[in-house]
Amino acid sequence: NDTGRTDAERAVASVARKITDESRRADIVLNALNTEESLSVKCSLLRVLGGIANSKSLDAVAAASQHADATVRDAAVRTLSQWPNASAAKVLLDIYSDNQNLIHRQLALRGFARMLALPDADRSARESLEMCRKVMSKTRSADEKKQVLSGLGNVAHPDALAMAGQFVEIEAVRTEAAMATIKIAAAIGQTHPDQAKTAIEKVLSVAQIPYLREQAQETLRQIEQAQSHKTQDGK
Repeated sequence: NDTGRTDAERAVASVARKITDESRRADIVLNALNTEESLSVKCSLLRVLGGIANSKSLDAVAAASQHADATVRDAAVRTLSQWPNASAAKVLLDIYSDNQNLIHRQLALRGFARMLALPDADRSARESLEMCRKVMSKTRSADEKKQVLSGLGNVAHPDALAMAGQFVEIEAVRTEAAMATIKIAAAIGQTHPDQAKTAIEKVLSVAQIPYLREQAQETLRQIEQAQSHKTQDGK
């Protein structure tokens, strides 16, 4: 049954993660995937690879997202969307940008936005921002824009703040844009106080929701307080 299969997949992944050499953790599963003919077993092995989540696993599951069989493709995309670390972000961006399957696009977008909140030593804030810009250019609805904005809020960069600020003016996504703006402003307020304050003031000029206004005012207060302390320390 499904519960038993899921438990078995998790158990195999758990054992594999205990292998000391991280680069070899997926080798046995990859060998099985390459020789297995049963599509249902292939799908199960893909989910195991998602639990191992090393670079070899990612390459294999990404390749499976282009498999000739729709069931295998679906299992691969779902596995990628739930990837436990941020390494699948670029793969999900490509799926979202190029895939015509609406469900797969939504899964990819949701996973991508979630991964922007995960630590990634190999991805700079600038790279995250460029990825957000690319994804945003492909969005087809306000709901999709909201998901991108939720991820953008984790990008601590002044240009990300400017990007979020553009959407504060759009009523359909104003709440999400305001939340992203407040979060970014709080993150970069120490290093870019003037830009952060300007962005927060813009939120306050249009936001009507009480809790958003409270968050914006508190963030603005903290930025101004930090500026004041810095000025006093410099005297």
